[in-house]
Amino acid sequence: MSDTSAEFAPPASFEWLRDEIADLERSRDAASRELLWADEGHRLAVSRDPRGAVELFLPGPPLEPVLPQVSAKLDHDAWTTKGGEPLAASRIVLPDAPHFDAVAAFLAAELLERGLVDDREGAFRATEPIIALAISRAEIQNQVLLGLVGELVALLALVRAAPSAAAAEIVGGWAGSFRSNRDLQVRTVGVEVKTTTGAASHHHIQSPLQVTLGHARDGQPETALYLLSLGIRWQPSGSGAGMTLPELVEDLLARLPSEDGEDLLARIKQYGGDAATGYDHARDRLRSRYRHPFRLTFERLYDVVGDDLRLPQVSDFDSMSAVDAATVSFEVNLPPQVRGDRNPVVGLPDISRTVLAESAVGVRQA
Repeated sequence: MSDTSAEFAPPASFEWLRDEIADLERSRDAASRELLWADEGHRLAVSRDPRGAVELFLPGPPLEPVLPQVSAKLDHDAWTTKGGEPLAASRIVLPDAPHFDAVAAFLAAELLERGLVDDREGAFRATEPIIALAISRAEIQNQVLLGLVGELVALLALVRAAPSAAAAEIVGGWAGSFRSNRDLQVRTVGVEVKTTTGAASHHHIQSPLQVTLGHARDGQPETALYLLSLGIRWQPSGSGAGMTLPELVEDLLARLPSEDGEDLLARIKQYGGDAATGYDHARDRLRSRYRHPFRLTFERLYDVVGDDLRLPQVSDFDSMSAVDAATVSFEVNLPPQVRGDRNPVVGLPDISRTVLAESAVGVRQA
């Protein structure tokens, strides 16, 4: 690791740390880091890895965490600074997501406030429960944000491809925060949207109901059921690459009558189950947390009906009278190709055409 920055501007308050961390560039490679020292004694440093994830470095012997949430994020290694000096440090690696910059600033400020400069182990022990809580809460918020972005990406792709008169109907089929087995219901076609920052279509399925043909909201039997797997990668703030959540929302609003737009905003605000902390477009569209751009890394529409994937169905549990099938959750690792170019359908334009044709909504004429 090369130390390419040893600047420090006291006091290392949360606000100062947050602003400085926001300006940290990604490291060029795995062996080098630009270190932001949070104190004059060089007891705590912050950096950003090549993926963009924020890291906290605590120089010294290995720290011994007690809580599993912290243990999973903590490692210890030895590096060499730009000046050739050895640096042995424990490192807390935070997830690669926009709002973890603020989490890193908060944790750094807490460690310093609790006496890190004079008592490294004591400050870590005192701060560990806060670290665990902050990581857990931020990861939940990250999953909510990731899910919202993925579902709005799918919604916008369908609205763009459909006749303009069908926009309100399609948006009305989005479940939003309401409990439902389908994220999107386009007439009798169900679409379950799964979003990941990983490189593969690895997803959590809450229940076999999500991958079993059921009934549309009007009571009609579903004619098709798809799982839409989206991969996204967060881009550096201000890079100009990709799209942001506020831009997604604005694009959707521009395609809807005002009354339907207001209903959409209300459902977005409630997404995740808490309107008080959800994305309020009027309030949050200029906040840096929501203005990190992202780009799509893959888009795959899997037909989950039939024998191609052989996913657990509700009927598979009929003989297990003691098991409530609706409560059985599982993980799936979906291959990039199942059956030729038919399953999955790849790319948002073809995905949208497939869903709109199957649902008989139709496709916008050029």
